Amino acid sequence: GGQFPGRRAPCGPYVLEQLHRRLDTFGQRAQHYHALVRRGGAGMGRQPDVLRHAARYTPNRLAATLGGDEITFGALDEQANRIAHTLREMGVGHGDRVAWWGDTSLEAVPIFFALAKLGAVFAPVNARLGPDEAAEVVGYARPRLVVVDDAHADLVQEIDAPMATHAHLADAATHASGSDIDAPGLDERDPHVIFFTSGSTGR
Repeated sequence: GGQFPGRRAPCGPYVLEQLHRRLDTFGQRAQHYHALVRRGGAGMGRQPDVLRHAARYTPNRLAATLGGDEITFGALDEQANRIAHTLREMGVGHGDRVAWWGDTSLEAVPIFFALAKLGAVFAPVNARLGPDEAAEVVGYARPRLVVVDDAHADLVQEIDAPMATHAHLADAATHASGSDIDAPGLDERDPHVIFFTSGSTGR
C-alpha cells in the first residue's frame, strides 16, 4: 500500500539515503572546528552557521566527497552564497519551497545550503521517478521553483511550476556576488527540508 501503481514507493528511504550520502562527509568534517568557535552559541546548530564558520576557520578542508568529486568548505560557502543571491533574484525567499529533481551528485549540496541561507525549504524529488510521478510529487510540494539536472531537463513537460535547469542556475550564479547574503532572522524551528514518502500522499 501507499505506492504509485506499478512502482516502488516513489520517495522515502531512497531520497533520504541519497541526501544523507551527499551530506554525510560534510557533517563528519564539520565537527572538528567546534572547539575553535565555542563562542558561537545557540545559533551554531543551524546549517548556515555551521557552513559559515567552517568556511571561515578551515576553508581548505574537504566539506563533502562523492566518488571522485570533492568540495572544500570555502568553495561550498562561496557557491552557496552565489546561488542564494541568484535564487533571491528569481523570487525565492524565506519559507519558499524549491524542489530539486536530479541524480545523486555534489551539485545539490550548494543548493541545499543556499536555501538554508535564505530560510527557504529544500524539497528533493526521487531521481528514479517518471515524469508523471515526479509531477505529482512536485504538485504536493507547491514549490516556488523546480531545479532539474541535465538528465531530467527533457522530462519536465508534466510539471506545472516555474522551472530552471541546474546549468542555467549555475551559470547565473557565476555572475552573482560571493558575499554572505543578508538573510531574514532564522529560528531553529524554521523548516528547511521536506522529504516525501509514500505515506505523505496516502497513495
